[in-house]
Amino acid sequence: MNLWVFLVMLALGLLFMAIGRAKYDPASFMLGSGLLFIVGLLLWSSGLTIVSGGTEITYTRQSDISIWALSMLLAVLGLLGIGETFAVFRR
Repeated sequence: MNLWVFLVMLALGLLFMAIGRAKYDPASFMLGSGLLFIVGLLLWSSGLTIVSGGTEITYTRQSDISIWALSMLLAVLGLLGIGETFAVFRR
């Protein structure tokens, strides 16, 4: 996964979760949680690719413990958000 794609998807997921929390809208909160879950799975499966400026040197980190921990954190946060949304829908 490219670094900029990761940052944009992470920002969109957090934005949807914040909007859903502020407006008490469980659908947008679930959309943000699902997006964080997908970002976590993509990060876990493909790693993080950093492209360096004009030289087009790519550097991929996939088997690093920090990438694994970040991907699991995002996946767990996404699952917790989805579970919380289902609990709100059941009320």
